[in-house]
Amino acid sequence: MQLPTTWYDIQSRREPLIWTNAAREAPSLLGKDGVDKCFHRGVCGPFRFFDDAVKPLVEVWAQKLVEGARKEGVYRTPREAKAYLESEEGGEAMEDLSARALDAYIDAVNFSMFGKKTFYVSDGLVQQLANTRMNVKAPMLQMPFPCFQLVFTSKEMIDAVYAASPTDINTVRYDLPVTAVVYECEGTVDHPGIAYEKDIRTLQVMFFQGEGKNSDLSHGRHYLLREKWNLEQVLHVNWGKILDDEEQNEWLEKLRRAGDSYDESDLLLPSKEEIDELFTDTTLIPYRVVINAILYITSVNAETESRPSPVKNMEKDLKFIRNEQERQKARRQIEHSSRLPYIVIGGSVKPVTEDRPTSIDGKRSLTVRFMVKGFFRWQVYGPGREGRRHQWIKPFYKGPEMAELVNKPYLVREPKTGTE
Repeated sequence: MQLPTTWYDIQSRREPLIWTNAAREAPSLLGKDGVDKCFHRGVCGPFRFFDDAVKPLVEVWAQKLVEGARKEGVYRTPREAKAYLESEEGGEAMEDLSARALDAYIDAVNFSMFGKKTFYVSDGLVQQLANTRMNVKAPMLQMPFPCFQLVFTSKEMIDAVYAASPTDINTVRYDLPVTAVVYECEGTVDHPGIAYEKDIRTLQVMFFQGEGKNSDLSHGRHYLLREKWNLEQVLHVNWGKILDDEEQNEWLEKLRRAGDSYDESDLLLPSKEEIDELFTDTTLIPYRVVINAILYITSVNAETESRPSPVKNMEKDLKFIRNEQERQKARRQIEHSSRLPYIVIGGSVKPVTEDRPTSIDGKRSLTVRFMVKGFFRWQVYGPGREGRRHQWIKPFYKGPEMAELVNKPYLVREPKTGTE
């Protein structure tokens, strides 16, 4: 297979200035002042080429904003347009545009800084990872890279990403892949109770699907990776949502002022019983697959295969195609193919299926079978058995291949025909 267009391919086409300058910026940032993780969004940190990338972009966005305001009758003349941008409403809109541009630049810097690493997750592996428990502590989740993207074409995954979207989308696009962009960050988290802790480790997952100039779908979650939590608990705490909960923040601040000893993050964790009940929560399935894919990539005997992008060869072949229809077809294939080299994971993994029991004398047999969820476990290795690495145990169906036929005797009574 060839990798379809990813989040990177779409965004770099839409905002070439941001990606060109981020590529210039990235080499000088990695390792500087101890930088070995992603930058948090909203950080205005040591960027030399930010203005070159963002100022022209904000100007273009501002012009579109002005055109939209003109169509809505907010102003009619250039003087009124200038006054609109200087007004409180226009100023807030400009601040929002600048913040969006900064986030886009940080995304581009993070992805460029760590080599634009890309993984394609096979359809069969997706189905199995969706049925795998994350029964390990958060420190076991070690990223292959601090920033990378996972690409999915699985119908099951696309359905799950749409189901998890906070906004209703009428049409599901199965013809486009879904990309999950993963960021690992460390540092201070702006939240009462943990704001003064150092080296807080967080995970951000952003899903994207789009083509051309329009984004059909984009949403994500922000997770806190505390050492004493297991990953099932991590999965069920959307820290980004908690950060926006003003009422809860005020309550936690009152506790702080009162001097009470507490750990508010533990109060938010679901119990084991609640986790079992929520295992099939459709809004969590795509995040479960992403986190399990990370565990799989870094596990023992993970199946991986590196592949180059075919685009350069396709462009060379295009020069020798004379038929115009064939040339147009080749151009479309190039347009819908990624320019990035990538790694296929779980290429030969098949979906877990329930084997049909054989029958006796053509009669249907009764079976009692159920799926055992997959899981990860520590494996001891090395001299003195001091090494530790994790191994994936696949989900599987358990139970008898064939249950015995149950012959239940029935006592047939003659119905009463009248009153005695």
